[in-house]
Formats: sequence, structure tokens, C-alpha cells
Amino acid sequence: KIIIKPYIPPQMYRLKASVNTVKGIVSSEWELHENVFKLKIKIPANSTGTIYVLAKNSDKVKVV
Repeated sequence: KIIIKPYIPPQMYRLKASVNTVKGIVSSEWELHENVFKLKIKIPANSTGTIYVLAKNSDKVKVV
């Protein structure tokens, strides 16, 4: 199981990382701009994962 739980340190506005697994590449990319947090995740086919996103209001969270 893949777990994505971004940590956003102060004064860091974007980050991109990836790792090779036995099933394929897992990648995570995020950007924080004007209080809007955008997260892009890629996981291999036939894999499961959990994504944690900090939000003050869950109504503002969009999955596209």
C-alpha cells in the first residue's frame, strides 16, 4: 500500500519526488501558491494508496 502524506515546510513552495517500486514508479508533486495547494500523484496500475491532505475545510478539497 502506498501512503502519500505531504509535509510542507515553511518557505518551501513546491516539491517533486519519485521512487521506483517493484510495481513501477510512484511520484508526488506539490505546489503552494497564494494559499492554494495543488498535489499531483501517480501510482502504478493495480496498486492502492492513501493520500492525506491537510485542509481547514474539507468542502474546499477537489479531486480531479
